[in-house]
Amino acid sequence: MKRAYPVFLTISLVLFFSCKKYVQQQEKKAALAVITDGFWYVSGYQENGVNITSSFSGYLFKFDANSTVTGTKNSVSTQGYGQWISSVNRS
Repeated sequence: MKRAYPVFLTISLVLFFSCKKYVQQQEKKAALAVITDGFWYVSGYQENGVNITSSFSGYLFKFDANSTVTGTKNSVSTQGYGQWISSVNRS
């Protein structure tokens, strides 16, 4: 019986961390689906305390699963030079 306890504990820990990792992967997939579904617009943006929302007026942004973003204004599309990442933070 004493030998079974460490084996049981080890298996339990492996399963716990495997399940936790699976849940984290599912959360990340869900966040990615929300971000990449549809178009986004900027309703407010400040940089260094200066409101520059008007710089984004009329643009619709499409975030793609390959981490690129495309901005479209008046049927003209421009792909961004940077990349974005999704992150799930739990408080």
